[in-house]
Amino acid sequence: MAVADRTEERNLEPVLKRLTEAGVDPVAVARQLFVERLDFDPDSGDIPIGCSNVPGLPRKVSRIACAPGIRIVFAQLNSDRIGATAVRAVSKELESLIGDHLLIARAEHGALCHVIHPRRVGSRVVLKRLVVERGRPLRTTVERLTTLYTARVGEGLDARTALDRAF
Repeated sequence: MAVADRTEERNLEPVLKRLTEAGVDPVAVARQLFVERLDFDPDSGDIPIGCSNVPGLPRKVSRIACAPGIRIVFAQLNSDRIGATAVRAVSKELESLIGDHLLIARAEHGALCHVIHPRRVGSRVVLKRLVVERGRPLRTTVERLTTLYTARVGEGLDARTALDRAF
């Protein structure tokens, strides 16, 4: 069931919490979030990445969902942190491979997950993040993702504009 309005924000919170649970398939949970709840088109398959010079990076990311002009991908990091250096390296490579994207990065043991909207501002890449951490409140993340849904589906904005508004 997709988010119909702000009164249904609570439908997002259980799915977001599952992203940080041990023993779940985080790719399936992320796909459920973006396809079933936020009304993106499903996408699948892996994208090999070669950022081997940065510690903790995976060798591939998984496609989760898409909309015209944007792909949503998932990266399981080999580190307990989701640092800016790692995210920038993955995002830079993804930009050259697939263009505009939204990156869901999950720390090694799953207790921490970031939804990251990399946005180029001049020659710099600004990383806008929503944080999902096991046992922490999710109000801001839920509100921002609801804004994304409302902007795309309710107002008919394209995915990139909706992401800019939400982040």
